[in-house]
Amino acid sequence: RFVRRLLAVLDNEELRDVAVASLTAIARRHPGEFVHAWETADQRTRTYIAYLLGETEGSEAVRTLLRGALVAADPELRLMSARSLGNLGDLEALSQLVSFLGEDAEEVRETAVNALIALGSHYREETLAALEPLLERPDPMLRMYRVMILGRLDGPGIERNLSFAMKDESPLVRR
Repeated sequence: RFVRRLLAVLDNEELRDVAVASLTAIARRHPGEFVHAWETADQRTRTYIAYLLGETEGSEAVRTLLRGALVAADPELRLMSARSLGNLGDLEALSQLVSFLGEDAEEVRETAVNALIALGSHYREETLAALEPLLERPDPMLRMYRVMILGRLDGPGIERNLSFAMKDESPLVRR
């Protein structure tokens, strides 16, 4: 019953840490309350909610809500939703997260890299397959991000992929 009141406190610097801790504890036990609060929340509050939902076990309603936020106009909301979906290991967000690697904003790309690393820890084979087309892309940044992600994953095929990247024409990728 205190979710909306605590969400309103998040803009207060002195109370933010305590409010986040309380909201995180509530979100882990009652994520549906945050899904309901989303409907009437402003963009800033939705960004906070997206963060908090990433700390839950991620019901299908939570994942659906966050997937929808990946196309929001607000870049902070998109970033936080991407981060949370990576934490939740949401396989359905994989292709959208890979597409974020081509965004203009560096912060978006970095968030996508971290989300894909988190997602890859749950779904290594699927992540490898989704990143495979980046190998043929002309943009060396995309190939570099692919190498960064693969470098954080374990398992069969990773070493071969990284060895192949050592032969890339771009020094950025080879490094």
